[in-house]
Amino acid sequence: MKSLDQQIAIAEWCGWKKCKGDCFQGQFERKDEPGFVFDIHHIPDYLHDLNAMHEAVKKLNGQMRENMAVELYRLVIGSNNNIIRGVLYEEDLALVSEATASQRAESLLRTIGKWKDE
Repeated sequence: MKSLDQQIAIAEWCGWKKCKGDCFQGQFERKDEPGFVFDIHHIPDYLHDLNAMHEAVKKLNGQMRENMAVELYRLVIGSNNNIIRGVLYEEDLALVSEATASQRAESLLRTIGKWKDE
């Protein structure tokens, strides 16, 4: 999935919507601020900013948070062996806690069903 597509998908998940009507292509509005139009560069940089990803993840409910943790574990560790056995080793947890914003973004998109393989 291309970076821009990831950025837009997460932005939409977080309440941004593509502007319709009298605006340029690639502009967005926040659902809670109708009438204010922003271009793509004003959307938080979810793929590079851990704070922005933290805010996006806060929108997940309990079960979705667990699902994202599994997706993130698989992405960072590269295996699901320990998940299947129900054992998470301390060193694995340390690696997952060091996940980049980009890795968290992919895990979030997979969790909410918006990830598209190229």
